[in-house]
Parts: sequence; structure tokens; C-alpha cells
Amino acid sequence: RMAACEVRGMVRDPGEATVDFYDNTVMFVWRRDPMPGDKDMGYGFRYMTGVNANVFNNIFGCIDFAALDRTYIDSDKSKEAVRKTSAWDNLFFSNIEADITLPSGGGKFLRVFAKDFEDVDQLIEYEGNHEVTQTEAAQLVKAIDPAYLKGFLSMEGTSSMTHNPNSSENILRSVLGMNQRGTSSYTVSMYMNRYPLDKAGNLFGAVSGYGAQIPE
Repeated sequence: RMAACEVRGMVRDPGEATVDFYDNTVMFVWRRDPMPGDKDMGYGFRYMTGVNANVFNNIFGCIDFAALDRTYIDSDKSKEAVRKTSAWDNLFFSNIEADITLPSGGGKFLRVFAKDFEDVDQLIEYEGNHEVTQTEAAQLVKAIDPAYLKGFLSMEGTSSMTHNPNSSENILRSVLGMNQRGTSSYTVSMYMNRYPLDKAGNLFGAVSGYGAQIPE
């Protein structure tokens, strides 16, 4: 539930293995932790080291972090230099953080949306990616379970913290000259809820030319 596709390369030489990821509808992929400040994972497709990858004709929607993850960098600079990754003719909508994430240094991520893919140096092919049009959005809304979609788009959370200075732990910590501790909790309205299996088939053929299609 935290990454739809993650294929690691185990070959010795660059270019020996290529992953073609196409004609898939990838939706509602969740992060590892519901705490907003600890957001981690929640990707559609992850470009892994040691393997080339082409991502095309897919639908990526309502993904909790980013549709595409291109943050993995090969420690061998010569291998990274010849690594080939692409994304073209994909449809994106309502991905919370970005359509693709890139490394920006210091363990941080750069967040980029489809309209700016031409500026992503790591993509050797990037044409034809776009956010949904009004017509495409209407087609998708008809295919997605309405209760699940509304729940995802209206997610909210509440946090609380309690501190008891007279607890046995805090009394002992005070005697030892240590800072006292409290307890924090975070509650979300929706997290990793299972999508209705009987509704999943409605997503096939939702948008012509993108994502999973009904076999002829």
C-alpha cells in the first residue's frame, strides 16, 4: 500500500535491465506514518538504481506523497551517469505532495508537478504528461467509489499532548535532573483504508488511452 511498483536492479552493468511500466491505474497509495511531519513513502512508481525504467500511459491519482519517486541515486557516479529513466504520456490528478520527487540535498526532496517535467534532468523522455482536464476528471469521478474519494480528499487530523508532572516517571526524571516527558497522539479521519474490491473493476477503461483498459 505504500509503493505500487518498486523493482531493484541486481545486474552488474548498466543497461542490462529495463522496466516498462505502462497501462496501469495507480491510485490511493499511502504514506508509512499518518503523522504529517513524518511523511514517508506513499509512491506510485519508484525508479530504483541498477535498472532503467520507462513509465508511460498510466493514471496516477490520489497518491499520498508522489506519483513518481526519482530520489534514489547510484553511489557509483559512472553508473548513474548512463542510467536512463523516462516518463511520458501519463495522466496525473490530486497527488498530495508532487507528481515526481527528486533529491535536493541534505535528505530533502524537490517536489515537481507534471507541467514542469521538462525541467527534470533525470527524465530523458517527458512529453505528454498532464494533469487531468475537466472532461477527464468527470470520467474518473464516475468510476471511483464516491465515498472513498470524498474521504481521501477531505482527510483531516487532530493532535493532542498530555503532561503529568506528578507521574512516577517524571518525578524520577526530575530527581535525576532530566527533562520531563509528555505523551502526544495524532488522530486522522482516514488512513490506509481498503478500497472496495467490488468497485475496483470500474476503474478499467475510465479514461481512454490512459491507465488500465478493458481487454478487447
